[in-house]
Amino acid sequence: PRPLVELGLFRSKPFVGAVIAMFAYASTAQVMASVLPMYLQNARGQTVLMAGASMLPFALAMLIFPHVGRRLSARLDSRGVLSIGLAVVAIGNLLMILATRQASGYPLIGSMAILGMGGGLLNGETQKAIMSTLPHGRAGMASGISTTSRFTGILLGFSGFGAVLASSIHHYAEAATQRAGLHVAASYYDQIIAGDLERAMSAYSPAVAAVLMPIARDSYAVGFASAFALAAAMAAACALAVQLLMRDARPAR
Repeated sequence: PRPLVELGLFRSKPFVGAVIAMFAYASTAQVMASVLPMYLQNARGQTVLMAGASMLPFALAMLIFPHVGRRLSARLDSRGVLSIGLAVVAIGNLLMILATRQASGYPLIGSMAILGMGGGLLNGETQKAIMSTLPHGRAGMASGISTTSRFTGILLGFSGFGAVLASSIHHYAEAATQRAGLHVAASYYDQIIAGDLERAMSAYSPAVAAVLMPIARDSYAVGFASAFALAAAMAAACALAVQLLMRDARPAR
């Protein structure tokens, strides 16, 4: 008689669209706060301190652009703001693919900033969109569903990208070592997938390690390019879903 989650609420297309936007924001933008440092350290060879400093463009954009989104919402409805935010996230992830192929750090800085801009636009709007599509009597239920969607997106995004990353790293590294005529233990691939590059190299002579280290770094770059491609596709698909589902964003009865 007093359900914790009233499943009938999911008959409302605007509500479903807003939940999808929250899930997409968490899984394709917010999760990058954990994914990007792995890329900076393992593919770019940065120290922990340098990786933290390199995250500033992403972090500052995530901090500033909720205020931009608030001003934008004065002219656009939630559907418009969410669609723009998800489109910017998709573009940011696509640019990250190009940045993985560039030695220069400038494309990386710009790509992370754009990714953070999209995340910032969504950060301030997703919760509001979910709350506005349900009647006031269901505010607590809407808040709970919103938070659950966010954390589900983070967990599934991180695990999904991790699976794609591991598979791509293993495939590329195995092919590269074979081309180089090197025979390595299976533990080598497991260790570079885990990001423990120093331990992976310690089992080999300095001459062999000098060949294996660039392979490991390149493998990470290729793996992250695949993960960013998946994130871009998810963000673009969810932007389209938001456009279709939130055409009539009136509160559900």
